[in-house]
Amino acid sequence: MKYTFKEFVDVRVLQDMTDDLYKLTGIPFGIITSSGEVIIHSGWRKICTDFHRKHPQTEKECIDSNINIRNKIKEGKSFVVYECPRGLVDAASPIMIEGEHAASVFTGQFFMKLPDKSKEQFFRQQAKKFGFDEEKYMEAFRSIPVLSEEKLCSALFFLSKLAQLLVQLGFARARELSAKERLSIALTSARMGTFEWDIALNKSTWDDNVHALLGTDPKAFTGKEDEFFNVIFTEDRNAVKAALAKAVETGAPYETEYRVVWQDGSVHYIMARGQVYRFSFGAAQRMVGVCWDVTAQKKIEEEFQSKMKELQGEQYFIDSLVNDLPGLFYFFDEQGTFLRCNKDLEKVSGFSSKEISGMKPLDFFVEPGKDIISNAISEAFKNGKVIVEADLATKDGKKIPYMFSGSRIDYEYKPHLVGMGIDLSTVKKAQKIANDKMSEMEKLNRFMMGREVRIIELKREIDLLLKDVGKPPKYKV
Repeated sequence: MKYTFKEFVDVRVLQDMTDDLYKLTGIPFGIITSSGEVIIHSGWRKICTDFHRKHPQTEKECIDSNINIRNKIKEGKSFVVYECPRGLVDAASPIMIEGEHAASVFTGQFFMKLPDKSKEQFFRQQAKKFGFDEEKYMEAFRSIPVLSEEKLCSALFFLSKLAQLLVQLGFARARELSAKERLSIALTSARMGTFEWDIALNKSTWDDNVHALLGTDPKAFTGKEDEFFNVIFTEDRNAVKAALAKAVETGAPYETEYRVVWQDGSVHYIMARGQVYRFSFGAAQRMVGVCWDVTAQKKIEEEFQSKMKELQGEQYFIDSLVNDLPGLFYFFDEQGTFLRCNKDLEKVSGFSSKEISGMKPLDFFVEPGKDIISNAISEAFKNGKVIVEADLATKDGKKIPYMFSGSRIDYEYKPHLVGMGIDLSTVKKAQKIANDKMSEMEKLNRFMMGREVRIIELKREIDLLLKDVGKPPKYKV
């Protein structure tokens, strides 16, 4: 058991009751806990107290007898009768508290029928065997009562139920006190207090926790209304009064929040809840409620709001920075899920941000660009960086040449790829114009080279003709 038998019963009162019962019935009684401790005893026989309990061997037998009886009770028996080795009858009945064996009512050291000569002889032999004073031992033997089984059971059950009732009353009281203690501990731990407002008398009662929360002195508190409102922020008083009036008039729960100022000037936020109870004729009788300190919560909320504003400012800055980048910006994970892109990707591709959120990087390309980009993404996640050229396929089917870069980064402990795309359309056009000009220059160059060769050949032919007519060469080439 969580508690002991003695914690729930007044042992002195129970001892007086069993003493009176012994005087009325002549039946000895005792109550022994499940651990073997003797709580009370009335009318115990001298043959046991002065003889059997004084000799080591017989004392051990007495203890073994008690253990034997307790074991039988533990087996679930409601009534046990046992004859000890010394020839006396003992009986016991359990005292059960909430299903557990708390103690046992014992009676014993009696006969259930008049002892005959053989029984008397048995006791004389015991006196000699254990060295007892035979005359005094036999005198104690003759004082042992004889009880019928019916009388024994009635008396034993009566005392068992009486003890059980006393324990249950004590247990109920202990549970009530324990519940109050647990409530007090819980309220203190949670920085909560309880209050009661007598509406008819307009007087309040606060526990110590409420005084601690509101910063008031419990010794100087009289329960007047002004004492409550004087500690509340002026700006909050009307709201509190309105909440109280609404609860009284409509029966709605009393719910409010207000600020109080302690004597040291510190400000504290208080949350209060309460319920109005009414007389049988309907008028409001009293309000019972609780209040608790939410100052720490308020500070956290204020800090959170401040951080949110700061974060929103940072987010606006990042959004502006990303959207002002000269090209496409993209950020996606290994599964190809886009976590971020800029407005230019929407504008160039023709896809909305909602559509892009459900797309993969390869959805912006057609063959052979799709294979090029797929290999480039794999290389970026493997080696850390990549630069590649491919045509971006727009929603309306156009192809725009782009140079894409990608860098692997770890975000939230997982690899991601961030990069940019630069439109190469202008570059490609410039390259085409340059290539065309170069082609024309090559043609002109070839033409000019051919013309020079032809002039040289003509000069040679003229020199040959001059030679044939006996004249000297003119060009000498």
